[in-house]
Amino acid sequence: MENEFYYNAIIVQENVNYGDLKKINEKYNGDWKSAYEEYIQDNHIIKNPEKEWNKILELGVQLILLDSPKYPKLLKEIYNPPFGIYIMGEIQENEKIPISIVGTRKATNEGKNISKKFSRKLNENGFLIISGLAFGIDISAHESCVELNQKTIAVIASGVDNISPRSNYKVAKKILDNSGAIISEYPVGAKPFPNRFIERNRIISGLSKGILIIEAPKSSGALITARFATEQNRDIFVVPGSINNQNYIGSNNLIKNGAQLVTSPQDILDAYGIKNETAQAIKAESFSNEEKIILDVIKNNTGDASIDKIIMITKLEAQIVNQTISFLLIKDIIEENEYGYNIKTD
Repeated sequence: MENEFYYNAIIVQENVNYGDLKKINEKYNGDWKSAYEEYIQDNHIIKNPEKEWNKILELGVQLILLDSPKYPKLLKEIYNPPFGIYIMGEIQENEKIPISIVGTRKATNEGKNISKKFSRKLNENGFLIISGLAFGIDISAHESCVELNQKTIAVIASGVDNISPRSNYKVAKKILDNSGAIISEYPVGAKPFPNRFIERNRIISGLSKGILIIEAPKSSGALITARFATEQNRDIFVVPGSINNQNYIGSNNLIKNGAQLVTSPQDILDAYGIKNETAQAIKAESFSNEEKIILDVIKNNTGDASIDKIIMITKLEAQIVNQTISFLLIKDIIEENEYGYNIKTD
């Protein structure tokens, strides 16, 4: 861990940026100890290296350098990859297809619901959801994963211990509780300065095989992520929207310029040659007796399976029916329509 120690000793100092690290790496070829020994001769050391390293150890944070075999392979492929990434939690490659979901912070309720729908369905079909733990589309994508106790990865523009905004701390904790990870190229304690969000975006796309954009206005940071994705030769999927909705100006322009238009999770599954597992899941999943009874009613009353009708046919208590319906909605087995509920088909 000696090289990691000295890398951290340099990056925690004041005014050290990616350009500085790039010059140091080119000169010393990843020998951060030698780099540090010269650095302290030419610069005033403000932060104590041992104290800063102990912060990492106390928090249980991993620091993985670019030359490590543990460094994510997809991220290593990109132009200007981080020389080191700090990880709180767990990352394991080759377990699922990594895809990022990004969009505006000022998302509509429709956009948030679309984000949750895609995140949930892709998660169920072998995808690992990556996003930026920001308000709006990002947090909705993460939330749908943790609601189902599934893994997701958040890439942030501050230290992994410095969740911003603080209101997202609960979701961050649930991400870690579900064997997910919080990743950053910035050291423990680092603040989320504006330029760091742009730098962060290249990591979101860099960790992914493809990105899904939902609600991107003309000046959205998601468009920057799309630009990085193009440079990195990643797949770009975009949900279209009304020409009268400001939140879709950037999204629709991406489609005009060649991004893949998607209107359901199945479109992405098709792009990767994956069959939708919902039908198989209904057959194979272990349901409670109440769930089985209610699913049978919904199947046999397509288009007219209201709560009242389900209660009348099943003779179950209203509280049990409502609770069971909620569980089936969370599992994404059923969906609501204007007359009641039906089995999901996409």
